[in-house]
Amino acid sequence: MSRNKYYPPKERQYLYGKALQCIECGNTKAFNLALRLPYHIVVTTRHLETAPDEQRLQKILTSLEHNILTLVDRDINAGVQTIRCANCEAGFVDSQERLHDLCFHYGCPGCEVCGKYMEEVEVKEICSECLLSNNGAISEEDCVVSCPWTDDGLSEVRDHYGFTLEDLKTEMGY
Repeated sequence: MSRNKYYPPKERQYLYGKALQCIECGNTKAFNLALRLPYHIVVTTRHLETAPDEQRLQKILTSLEHNILTLVDRDINAGVQTIRCANCEAGFVDSQERLHDLCFHYGCPGCEVCGKYMEEVEVKEICSECLLSNNGAISEEDCVVSCPWTDDGLSEVRDHYGFTLEDLKTEMGY
């Protein structure tokens, strides 16, 4: 079984407005839509022939193009998965602009969704202050639960820069 591709922030398309993004894999390029389309069925002497109703099909496609974000909102609010990621088949698709706005609004220190991380020096400074004030008695779990800087701790940002809390403890002599 082949593994789905993960799209890191540098490989994503950033198109504000009507762009979509998969929350699971970061895909911003291809999505599948579960849609019932009208077809004409013609009975001939030898077999059945089916063909899409071109006029109605064009109206539906035009409407989708102009109202894709409304469809995404409806999916989220109703808990259905009409739009799915073409890469990982996850139904966790949302407006790219909304995802970035949420990160900005909640003061995200950095995550895989928005792909924007605070500076490494700043992360080390914040974590070092916390370690100093607690005499090095902080675990990864404590960091996530009781980080004074952010609700979910800074472990994802540290992972992004390739160092751990234990590395900082060692560096500081704890």
